[in-house]
Amino acid sequence: DYLICEDATVSSLIGCCKSAEGEIVIPSTVNSITEKCFVDCNGITSVTIPNTVTRIENETFKGCSNLSSVTIGRSVSIIGDDAFRLCFNLAEIHSLNPVAPTLGTNVFNGVHDTIPVYIPCGSSMVYYGRWQYFYNYIEDCNGIDDVNMDDVKVYVRGGEIVVEGCNGEDVKVFDMKGREVY
Repeated sequence: DYLICEDATVSSLIGCCKSAEGEIVIPSTVNSITEKCFVDCNGITSVTIPNTVTRIENETFKGCSNLSSVTIGRSVSIIGDDAFRLCFNLAEIHSLNPVAPTLGTNVFNGVHDTIPVYIPCGSSMVYYGRWQYFYNYIEDCNGIDDVNMDDVKVYVRGGEIVVEGCNGEDVKVFDMKGREVY
């Protein structure tokens, strides 16, 4: 449902079919997403941007009226002008970067300022300083960091542990004190 252009140094997501629907998980081989890549893709309900992406360009998701959830990878340091403008149904944001990405102008114009914004533990002051648009920051202090080993991913979304790619095998997750949590 999308077009990836690769060269020797960069893999860029350069286009999205307007027929794209549901959850979009951008591959970890992608380093950049071009301007207006997903503009007006109204069938998209959630987007996960991998830790390999460093910037969300201008108007990337502008007008995605059914987008309800976005996860922004920990390497994103800049979110361009109007990137999520007119995403009226955006209901939650998960930003994995402990340093709030720098915002362009009108990035979240049209998004409710009271939606929950899930951020890494200890980073609320940075987000309140840089992302002054929102009021409902929730620090994710459960001690679980994203884990990527081959095809297995462990991460937290909405306060729940998610394990993907274990192919039916038993999985155990432990906290920093060695207690089994999953």
